Parts: sequence; C-alpha cells; structure tokens
Amino acid sequence: MSLRVYNLGGIADAVFARADWAPSQSNVAKARVREFAANAVVQLALEAPGLFDEDVVRIAVDTDAIPTLATDVLEMPSGDAAGDRWVLQTYLAVATTGIVAWNTNGEWGARGLLLKEPDSDPEVWHLYRIREVWTATTTNSDGVSAVRYHVSLDRPWISTSADPRPTDIEYKVVNNEFVLPDDVIEVRGISLMENTTSYPYPLHVIGQELAEHATFPNHSESRSEGQPHSVYRRQRQAIPGPSIKPGVEVIDLDWAGPDYYGGFDYVYTYAWGRQEEWTHSPGPAGMASASQTSARQEPYWESPPSPVSDQITAASTDTIYVHTPNVDHMLAFDDASTSRYRRAGIKKRIYRRRLSANAPAAVAPSALAYVHTESPDKFYFLAEVDGHVTEYVDDGSVMVDVRRPLRPVHSYQTFRLHPSPDQRYELVIRCIRRPEHLQADTDTPRVTPDAIEAIILRTMAYMYEMHGNAAMAARKLTEYERAVAYLLKRYGDLRPAGRARHRKVARVGSRGGGFRRNLAGVVTDS
Repeated sequence: MSLRVYNLGGIADAVFARADWAPSQSNVAKARVREFAANAVVQLALEAPGLFDEDVVRIAVDTDAIPTLATDVLEMPSGDAAGDRWVLQTYLAVATTGIVAWNTNGEWGARGLLLKEPDSDPEVWHLYRIREVWTATTTNSDGVSAVRYHVSLDRPWISTSADPRPTDIEYKVVNNEFVLPDDVIEVRGISLMENTTSYPYPLHVIGQELAEHATFPNHSESRSEGQPHSVYRRQRQAIPGPSIKPGVEVIDLDWAGPDYYGGFDYVYTYAWGRQEEWTHSPGPAGMASASQTSARQEPYWESPPSPVSDQITAASTDTIYVHTPNVDHMLAFDDASTSRYRRAGIKKRIYRRRLSANAPAAVAPSALAYVHTESPDKFYFLAEVDGHVTEYVDDGSVMVDVRRPLRPVHSYQTFRLHPSPDQRYELVIRCIRRPEHLQADTDTPRVTPDAIEAIILRTMAYMYEMHGNAAMAARKLTEYERAVAYLLKRYGDLRPAGRARHRKVARVGSRGGGFRRNLAGVVTDS
C-alpha cells in the first residue's frame, strides 16, 4: 500500500483521478491544475483561516526620541550654498552628552519625524518621514566643525526667502505607526511583554473610528505616554514596485563558490527601513559567516517584485553580473554637490532562482541532487544593495537565504498603540498568515488534513469553470461550501463538537460595548 501525501502534486493527481480527465499527462494541463490548487488553498485561507496553522510574530516597539537639551535642535546643513531642503543636521555634535542618539543602521527608515516651524505662534508641527540617518563632519550655524547626525526627509523642509537656512528647528522622532507582516490575514490576539521574564499582557483592540474620535493618533504635547493597553488600526501603506527587469550578463571571471554554479534568473524589490534583527531568522551570508549582516535584516516596508530577468548560465570560469536601475538617480538624490547625495533611503533586495546546478569535480554527479538545497521555481533572498548601486556580482560567495523566499507584497496594515510606549516593549502577535503560494510538487499546505477534501473540490470547480462546464462547476462549488461549513463546525472552536454552543442574537445600535473589531477587519462577538 503506497502512502498518499497530499502535497501539491498529490492534490493535482487526486483532481485528475476524480475528473477522469484524459490529458492528465499534458504539461499545460498539469501546470493549470497545480495553479488552480494553489489558488484554492489561498481562497480557503480567506474563508476559513481557522483551518490553518497559527503563527506567532514578534515586533519591537520603541518609545519616541524626544530631546532633553534645549540646544538639541536641527538645522539645514551648511554644505550647500542655498541649503538642501531635503536634509537636516543636528546643531550639536554626536559626542555631546545628553544628545538624542540617532539610529544609523537603517531601523529608523520610514519612521516619523515631527518638526516645529521656527517662531510659530501658536506652535505648528509638521510630520515627515525619515529616509536615512547618517553621520558626517560638517560645520554648524556657529561655524563649529564636528561629526553630526544627518537625516534626509521624504519631503522638502519649509523655507523662506528671508531665511533660506532656518536654525533651531525643534524635533521629535516618533513612532507614528507600526506594521504587521504583509501576509497576515487574521489577528487572533496581541500581547505586550515588558521584558523577557514578565507575563504577556493582552492588549485591548479598539476601533479606528473610536480612536480618531478620541484624538489618540494626534502628535501633540499633550499625548500621553505609558505602558500601552490598547491597539487600533491605521491606514494601509505601500511603496511602488520596480517595472524594469534586471539585466544579466556573464563575465570571464572564475566562479568563487562555495555555492554551486549553474543556471539562474533574478528579480529585485525596493525596501525602506529595517526591522530589528532578533524579530526574524535570517540565514548567514556564506558558509564561513560567523555573524549577522544588517543587509539580511527584514525590511520595514518592501515593494512588489520586478519582472523576471532573462535566464543565464554560469560555468566554473564565469561570474554573473546583475544590473538594476539607479534609484537615487531617479529620485534626484545622485548629485555629489548636494547634501542629499545618495541618501534616498531606498535599498534594492535581489532574489535568485536556481534553474540548474553544477558542482566541482570533487562532487560526484550522482550526489549533486543532495547538495543543492533550493526548491525549484522559487526565488530566495540573495543580497541587499544601496539604491545607487547598479551592478551586483554573483559569484557564489554569497548564499541565498532559504528561509526567506520571495513574497508577493502588495501593502502593509499599520497599527498604533495607546498610550504611546514609554519604553521599549515587545509585542507577541498570534495570527494566521497567508499560505505560501504552492509551486513545487513537494510543497504541502499548512492546513489540517481534513481540509484537503475542500481544496480538491475547489480546484475541480476552477477546472470545470475553465472548461465552460457551468453545471459541474456550480456542483463542485456547492460541495466545497458544504465541506467548509462542516470543517468550521469542528475547527472553528476549541470546544468538543458534542458540547452545545450558545450564540447571541445580533445587536444593532451603539458601538459602545457590543462588539470589538480586530486589526484584520473581522468583527467578532465579545
């Protein structure tokens, strides 16, 4: 008796067997049925997320950075004749005791920056986003040269003809929102941990409309700080993706390894900001790597991928050059005479898919299948480069991160905490994540085995719809909906199926205490 495994290949075989479809050996038919099965898994996750494995996501939330020194202010840099409106620098030197320690490793990218309009009465504050933070030796408005923090802005700072280079700009670095992972489809619960030894403290979810009515999102002097007890949803955010496919070429330089040469193709994405290193599990950049590199940290925001490059093959005497556009040039951040030179804050993340593998003579051909770990038809993260870098050298010295496949990012759901965190906290989020798109026959959906029948039925409905057989498509869709209803009766609740469950009659009227809304937009009875 053979063991039947309901991975992507097993689901497709079951569909062919039930439909008794003659062209089951056609490559086109196989590809279409497998695509239908992958779509059926995603659809099931949206309709019945409780059937899928629950994940735990950890996010670090930090307090706002507010200066305590009266002279800890910002000003326009003195490197340009008329001042660069997209860059500000600190008046004080980095070594000054008590100055705000700006984060220069990319983790403040896309973070909020409140700037007070000088001499405004009443006070007027403008909310910007940080592109990038770095240090450089410059002269301040008093003519003192020292190493100072510099920050590039997403929008130009206001200026007047009478004062082209304003000084004494008060500031606050704020967390105007936090982001959920792009593939979260349902939030089950959010808990806050003050430190590693404390018990998780569950946060109360409140509606976005209620939070705005109570002016929680406002950035003002009166905004409260403390241990957060509530969380609410904010706007969805996204950055546009690249439309130019990467160029590839082979150069007559020896392949370095240790990764094996062979056939590849590439895509890339744009990224803005970084998450803290401990919140995910990045792989080492190479066999001999002993420490984590910041280039492998998960981005705060990432764009959809570019078109796929042409396929290219490297021999042992070859090296592959991957060409991508100059983002800083496109954003007008590539003029060396300006303070914003190559500080647009946008990075490029390169992903590689292996099409074939060749190994040195020391590796027997029969063992080749056991030494190359990439799954077919999947792109994995390879490297991150600055926006102005147009050539990446792929010679096998950097390994792909098999824990980080390419994800089809569209946008991110943001949220905020109330009150604003008064110190650094850790959030533990129980959630259901969108299933990874099944591509290889060995890919298995992270779903309870009882739900495989529903996936098969939904796949068959897609297939009959493609054939124009509306009657059979409707029949299979009805069977699918019935199967999902049965599954929800069992897996939608942790209580035994034989125990009576009391359901409340729906209420209408005030939103005061009748229900609560979770971050994914699902209304649940309280």
